[in-house]
Amino acid sequence: MDPIYERERAVVTVRPADSGDVEVIRAIRNHAIEHSTALWTQTPQSPARP
Repeated sequence: MDPIYERERAVVTVRPADSGDVEVIRAIRNHAIEHSTALWTQTPQSPARP
């Protein structure tokens, strides 16, 4: 893994999420559910279960 924030002179742009980001946000959230204790749930999210 090569996080952009660890690269020298990295530029990160923060913007509001839009409807096209839903699947990526869900993937990030599910990764955190499965591999960390950052979220207080053990149930992965799916399109049918937001």
